[in-house]
Amino acid sequence: MCLKRMSTARMLAVNKPKKSDIDLRFLCGDSITYGDLCHISKALEEALGTEVDILTCKPEKLRPSFYDSIKDDEVLLYAAN
Repeated sequence: MCLKRMSTARMLAVNKPKKSDIDLRFLCGDSITYGDLCHISKALEEALGTEVDILTCKPEKLRPSFYDSIKDDEVLLYAAN
């Protein structure tokens, strides 16, 4: 599946209300498409019963203030060798 083509996937595990969405940050390889990401997002939404948002920026491409606000809440879910 597409996850095999991703280098890392991180989840932002923020203390949020029960009905909140799930935010994921992927560092993707060149072969993954937006269609792949949409498929992953929809499959996770169906399985988890909540909205899933996917961000695909490397940390150095994010605004420093934004990344500083989320980095302590990230949890590594998957890393390819």
